[in-house]
Amino acid sequence: MIERIDKINNILDKCGDGRILVYCVGGHTRCLFEYTDIKYKNVVAFADRKERSFCGVNVRNVTAENFEDIDYIIISSFGFQSEIERYLISIECKIKL
Repeated sequence: MIERIDKINNILDKCGDGRILVYCVGGHTRCLFEYTDIKYKNVVAFADRKERSFCGVNVRNVTAENFEDIDYIIISSFGFQSEIERYLISIECKIKL
């Protein structure tokens, strides 16, 4: 588990002070905020296919127009990462994943 956390923290370090959108919210995302450095990064939004609330923050519905103020997208799903990445590419998301 420590190796996986280090790998995630290395990815987050590459984001610098960039504005991050966390795509997919749930148990995996809760673990990211508990065990990684993401809580110290510039997370400005959460997104998922359905609008809802996550930890008191509104979750965006995912459309290409919703990425104007975003520099990086962190896909927060272990089992559906590839599917989500294909979906984001299909809606012409040009943000670094």
